[in-house]
Amino acid sequence: MIEKEAMEVAAILLKRRAVIVNTESPFTFASGITSPIYCDLRQLCAYPLERERITELLAARISETAAEVVAGVATAGIPWAAWASSRLGKSMAYVRDTAKGHGRGRQVEGVIEQGSRVVLVEDLTSTGGSALRAIEGIREAGAEITRSYSIFSYEFEKAKEAYRDANVELVTLCGVSNLLGLAVSQKLIEPSQEAAVRSWLASDPMSQTGS
Repeated sequence: MIEKEAMEVAAILLKRRAVIVNTESPFTFASGITSPIYCDLRQLCAYPLERERITELLAARISETAAEVVAGVATAGIPWAAWASSRLGKSMAYVRDTAKGHGRGRQVEGVIEQGSRVVLVEDLTSTGGSALRAIEGIREAGAEITRSYSIFSYEFEKAKEAYRDANVELVTLCGVSNLLGLAVSQKLIEPSQEAAVRSWLASDPMSQTGS
């Protein structure tokens, strides 16, 4: 992660309220977990200038590899993979959580040849579960994948360990530490709110879901 670029992405996420901190009225996830921080990076699709800048940064990092295909995790990773692959002139595919139960029964949609070099894109890294299942699907299709990208990460240690175990490097444009630090410096949140979010993150909340 390049610090200057990470802070630029953090500023975009805060400006467009793609990440919100609210310690007084925590958010409730579908799993039932309550959280003082909420991420909805789909918000960025509404803002052409910001999404173009993030696509530019993402494409620049992908261009460091010899990737032939940019794959997106369904569904939130699909637009970012499409925009980045178009910018780079590369093939694009997307990967479902599981194979379809009808039609051709595919998990990977698009053309991924045996032995092709693929990178994966998602919008948010929390536990890493969805991306890692997508990585398995890509490998089962006979392709090579050693790197995965996300725009924002909660920076959970278990997720980092899971990627290491899968022999995949996780590249994140912006981590939660960058965002919290910037939010405090811009007086968007109080230091006590930052501390509350960091405490929540350290409690390993996602382990409660078994995901």
